[in-house]
Amino acid sequence: MEKYISGNFLPYTYTISVKIDNVTKQRFFLPDDDILRGAEIVGLAIRRNNDQKDFQDRNGDTLIPDTVMGVAFLELEANLVDVLQSIPLDYLAFDANSDSKFTAINLNGFTPSRSSVYFADVTNFTLNEVVEITFLYNSYQPSR
Repeated sequence: MEKYISGNFLPYTYTISVKIDNVTKQRFFLPDDDILRGAEIVGLAIRRNNDQKDFQDRNGDTLIPDTVMGVAFLELEANLVDVLQSIPLDYLAFDANSDSKFTAINLNGFTPSRSSVYFADVTNFTLNEVVEITFLYNSYQPSR
């Protein structure tokens, strides 16, 4: 990751929001986005909410609180193969005051439509809260 951030070089970035649109469902798939589909993902970050729970994504939806993030897991797929399975969101989330915001990963041929956020417990859900994920990627490969 240092090779991308040193010298102020940053790969392309793209942020998505995964909305909790059903408070009884445990798995929410990432949007099937043309920009990320097939891309080489080199890092990602998940933004935490603050203690006042007033951080929002670009659409105005509130970010999930830590109580919900603590039971959430990210599952990413590339080229129809599970690459990251059940990684706790807490491991990938950053604090706004932290110097390090991105986690380095190597994911070539990203398949967003088959990737998801899974919640082990739905009791603390609030409808329309979101998980905001920013991806760092090196290349864009059009869908075939």
